[in-house]
Amino acid sequence: MKIFDLTTQVTSDPKITPLPQLAGLPVEKFDFSLLPSSLRKWGEDIQHRLQCPADYVGVAIMISLAAAVGNKVMIQPKANDHSWKVVPNLWGLLIGSPSSMKSPAMDSALKHISKMEEILRDVNVRSSTGTSYSKRIMVRDTTIEQLQIIQSDNPTGILYVQDEISALFRKFEQPSNNDRPYLLEAFNGNASYSVDRVTRKSVFIEKNTLSLIGTIQPDVLQDIFMSKGSSNDGFMQRLQLAVWPDPLKQEYIDEPPNEDADCIACDIFIELYELKNKILCFCPKAQKVFTHWYKDSIRILDELNKDEAQHNLVNHITKYRKMVPAVALLIELAEDPDAKEVVEESIITAIRWANYLITHAKRIYGIQDKDTLIAQSIIEKRDKLVKPFSPSEIVQKNWRGLNDTENVKRGISVLVKNNYLIKLISSTSKSGGRPSDRYRWNSQLK
Repeated sequence: MKIFDLTTQVTSDPKITPLPQLAGLPVEKFDFSLLPSSLRKWGEDIQHRLQCPADYVGVAIMISLAAAVGNKVMIQPKANDHSWKVVPNLWGLLIGSPSSMKSPAMDSALKHISKMEEILRDVNVRSSTGTSYSKRIMVRDTTIEQLQIIQSDNPTGILYVQDEISALFRKFEQPSNNDRPYLLEAFNGNASYSVDRVTRKSVFIEKNTLSLIGTIQPDVLQDIFMSKGSSNDGFMQRLQLAVWPDPLKQEYIDEPPNEDADCIACDIFIELYELKNKILCFCPKAQKVFTHWYKDSIRILDELNKDEAQHNLVNHITKYRKMVPAVALLIELAEDPDAKEVVEESIITAIRWANYLITHAKRIYGIQDKDTLIAQSIIEKRDKLVKPFSPSEIVQKNWRGLNDTENVKRGISVLVKNNYLIKLISSTSKSGGRPSDRYRWNSQLK
């Protein structure tokens, strides 16, 4: 018979060392001054009435701007290198629990793009080949094959909206699935694309321009990151406007929308959608700011590259070289659709976006700290465990993410190291039998 020494004085339990919050670093809160001044009141009104994290609203508004502009207006980030032109399409991801209001926030910020989509679908256009099709600006819940057809008819760009984007990520894991490589090419936004297969009609896309936004829950994102090949080809790193804000304490708000701010926003999106093709450059002062930031980012990346554990984060930050000039261009156009150049204030705001987003990127890539995440999951199940308990008793519960013995043991090791758990001294009777490790919770844990 196994005997466990339970006589340890609980008053002598060591001090607990807190686990990292959300398995990552603290994040910067969204500041509505990151938005163009013309859209700030509209964004603030959405956030106030929904009582959601401002981050969700801000990111969705910027991606709405990217959808409206498409590839009609580009920016040349360097003063002399005319070969590098950036299309301001953006990819974003809203990360949060089911109760975080991420979907309502996204839908509210996409309101005017959605209305434009409804109007465009009612307008039939005849192509040069004589076929009739509807103009589009946005798609939801579509296959990549259908998306390609829609893009071929709408060469200025499409916004792909996918609530619970995990469904799209899961498709990537299927054998012979070509969705991921196609989307990876669509990120740059300025190359043509053709599909020629025996099983379907040939499709030609003049400019493969795609903006993308979706929502996901942290634990689902965790599973995807842990799956084979889920984050090693740069797809996650292309989701530049990915945010994982802290939960917001909500209040009951029942106020009418700000109609004036809403009308101003509506006019801006329509005006941007109707822009003609042009290429903007930075004004001299803005060019100096961008050049200094670019050189500084090289130095930062060189330092991060010294740590192999930062590989994914380095790849993510590298993509800021496209995002920063793209955001600067969108801010400039939202302030002045007739702008001839991008001014200093717009590039400074875009760099502030990068500084803000990097705090969220650090939190997101922290989810690859698998042992800490398992430890957090065990803590969440604390009230459902017998006292004391063994690793096998956790596994027997068959809880999601806690049904593998080795994983559970690694999570327990983290909890022991941080003094959440106290390992009990076990012994066996003379009749033998291998002792089983058992643990109890630190008495200081509330």
